[in-house]
This record gives sequence, C-alpha cells and structure tokens, in this order.
Amino acid sequence: NSLPKTMNLKVGAGEMDMTLPSDVGYKINYDVGVGDFQINGTRQSGGLGARGTVTSENYSTAIKTTIIDLNVGVGSFKLTYD
Repeated sequence: NSLPKTMNLKVGAGEMDMTLPSDVGYKINYDVGVGDFQINGTRQSGGLGARGTVTSENYSTAIKTTIIDLNVGVGSFKLTYD
C-alpha cells in the first residue's frame, strides 16, 4: 500500500536488488553504462550505453503501478517480480 508512484534509482559501482509483488504493474526507464539490468534472472540490458523502457504485462490493468527511472553505471540492478 505504500508503494511510491515514481522512483529514481541510481546504482554506481554497487548492486541493488528489488522485489515487487506480482500484482504491481511497473514501467522502467533505464540507462545502463557498462553495468547489468535483470528481471527475474533474464538480462534486459548490459554492455556499453544501453537505454530503453521495459513495461510489465499488467501495467495497464494493475491497480497498483510504479514508474522507475533507473540509472546503472558499472554496477547491477536485479528486479525480482513474484
């Protein structure tokens, strides 16, 4: 119930793990330098200078939604969606 509508997440050289319940719809706008970005173990982006948007299948129908602006330098971001 306390999920923010928007989040700005920055990962420099570290690692960040996040877990969202499956009833939450998400949209992730990402900018990845040389780091790594995964959702449920599947690599979404990695390597040199990747940008884009990933949207959950239930984003348009979910009661709870969040938008994540993600910036990863040389670290990693892992989202678990269960």
